[in-house]
Amino acid sequence: MTDQKPRRISYHAVLPFRYSAGRAASRFFAELRDHKRIMATRCSKCGKAYVPPRPVCGECFMPLEEWVEVGPGGTLVGFTVVYFPGTELYRSAHQYGMFKNDWKSMSLFVEPCFVPYGLTKEKMLAYRRKAILQFYLRPRIIFSYLRRITTISRIKALLKGGITILKLLLAKR
Repeated sequence: MTDQKPRRISYHAVLPFRYSAGRAASRFFAELRDHKRIMATRCSKCGKAYVPPRPVCGECFMPLEEWVEVGPGGTLVGFTVVYFPGTELYRSAHQYGMFKNDWKSMSLFVEPCFVPYGLTKEKMLAYRRKAILQFYLRPRIIFSYLRRITTISRIKALLKGGITILKLLLAKR
């Protein structure tokens, strides 16, 4: 073997492509664009409807093939806000709540980085705790994770996630 340094070759590559949002999301956006209606997929077994639509029920893991119109009104039960520097949303974040501009601490497992007006940090942490208790610690969810164990690395990942969830639940409020 020779001790040659690796060669570096620079070139400009043009990679035109189209991104597919997937069958469910593509239909959702097409319905919204073409017919101005909000559609969901509904599980034929448990009756739960999903917006945005998904191909498999998160409760009973059945394929979701039934489409139902759910708009225009409804109740928001969860949301995610992402603030990318340089965007209008990032510039206007302080209009809607207290925005902590510390990118190193932005994580589900640390304190909230955005607290909407009308809520407190403590209330947001209480909501997170309640969500973890009501979702991740259900027997159905625990068994679904256990059924997916096929390798040692998967066991390690599940243990790490489980320890993190327990730390969150046992943390002082």
